[in-house]
Amino acid sequence: MNVEVNKSGMWIDMPPGFVDKTRCKTLHVDARYFYEALSDMLEEDGEYRFAAMIRDVASSYGGDGDRIKFADKNGDSAQSYGDWDSLPDDEKRNRGNRNAIIRILDRVRSQVLSMSDSATNTEWISNARLGLTDLFFE
Repeated sequence: MNVEVNKSGMWIDMPPGFVDKTRCKTLHVDARYFYEALSDMLEEDGEYRFAAMIRDVASSYGGDGDRIKFADKNGDSAQSYGDWDSLPDDEKRNRGNRNAIIRILDRVRSQVLSMSDSATNTEWISNARLGLTDLFFE
């Protein structure tokens, strides 16, 4: 099992049988949610002091994204729908386009979260903000 950790949380590889069945390769657990859940478990075990320390760590993470999500081989959100075969072609295209937008926004969010506050990123961040503003608030 492979586990990768970054600022947003942990990416955990799923077992091969699950991947074959669902196309979901990884499970992403939000960092804040992970630490809060760990703190809750420690409190249940009577480890109140250590639980308080872990809860303090949790508070340093934003936690405004998905708490837990499945992802495909590219790390993008993957949702499993059981009705795909029964959908007409236009609804398949619509769902595909909708899921593509979600994946793109997830990628943008991930990139922005991983950026430093360096002035070298100013132009990219400004262009992304203006482009998204034009798209969503016309």
